[in-house]
Amino acid sequence: MVKTARRAAKKYGIINLSKKNLCKELGIPPGSFEHFAKKSFSEIILEIGDFAERPRVKYRVFAALRKKHIIQALIATAKRIPYNTMTRKDIAKTANVSPALISHYLGDMSMIRKFVVKISIRDNITLKDI
Repeated sequence: MVKTARRAAKKYGIINLSKKNLCKELGIPPGSFEHFAKKSFSEIILEIGDFAERPRVKYRVFAALRKKHIIQALIATAKRIPYNTMTRKDIAKTANVSPALISHYLGDMSMIRKFVVKISIRDNITLKDI
């Protein structure tokens, strides 16, 4: 079960992995997942962990995983684009998520810029020059 879940997570991306997609990979009807797996979908996802490069899950349980991924994408974008000119769209493209999720997890652009500076100072990260 876990091997199939890992394979499905690599195929769909862990944030896009849904119970429906996992059932499709297993070849079982979506309504019988818990009966077949003897575990909940959340337990299966927590077992496979955040091994994937782009974590993407549509369930509230994985909000911390998604936020961690968005922050990593924010740092990668800030290294590539000057932090005072980057947009939510740039960050979303790097994170492979909707720009609305950037606003949801990180706030408006002034908060995002303050966050980038705070992280760069804390972790001694060199940002792209202006």
